Amino acid sequence: MMTPFDWQEAMGQRAQYVAGRLSEAIPVLAVSCAEGIVMATFSRVQPKIYEVYDELIFAAIGQSADVEQMRVAAIEFAHREGYQRSKRDVSIQRVVQTMSMPMKNAFNDYRGAPLVAKCLYAEVRETPADDMYYVMDYDGDYLPDRRGAVLTGLTEPDAELEGLVNDPKWADATHEEAIAGLKPVLENRAERAVENDGEIQFEAAWLKRGGSHRRRFYRL
Repeated sequence: MMTPFDWQEAMGQRAQYVAGRLSEAIPVLAVSCAEGIVMATFSRVQPKIYEVYDELIFAAIGQSADVEQMRVAAIEFAHREGYQRSKRDVSIQRVVQTMSMPMKNAFNDYRGAPLVAKCLYAEVRETPADDMYYVMDYDGDYLPDRRGAVLTGLTEPDAELEGLVNDPKWADATHEEAIAGLKPVLENRAERAVENDGEIQFEAAWLKRGGSHRRRFYRL
């Protein structure tokens, strides 16, 4: 029979294992600019940034299979909500609350493997100040943010990157200017990954703000 101490020790070991696997991940940076939300990173084989729904964008770091599981689950839930209810019901809060459950369950079930992934969800709204971000940890916990967000594998906040994405200057920038501003910072962070793991490539996406256009997500 597992005692509370045994359970706590097991959870600590699981957290240490997942954090170790994520620690070398190249960050994903997201900012709210005048034209919408821009996300940028460096990736290897599999992209990190995806469209979830009309106004929702998703990014993740971690083990490829676990990232894909979370991506597919988010897309399926969002489209099911839109079909059964209405597009207005497909909010970032609903998606994040639902997606936190499988991550939390996987982490707390010591009989199985935890999901080696951290996720970033963002919703584009009428103005940069209104855009919403959520960063979800590997244990299913999540925190909201405004203006921008940083997704890293580190257990402590990165003050430099946090300051960069929360800079008010992005509110007046175009998506091209936002990408140009984020790329050099990411290049510096990616140098170590290139040395350890070989070739990587720059990845960026833009979720367009407002208008009546049907297409909003652009992989750049």
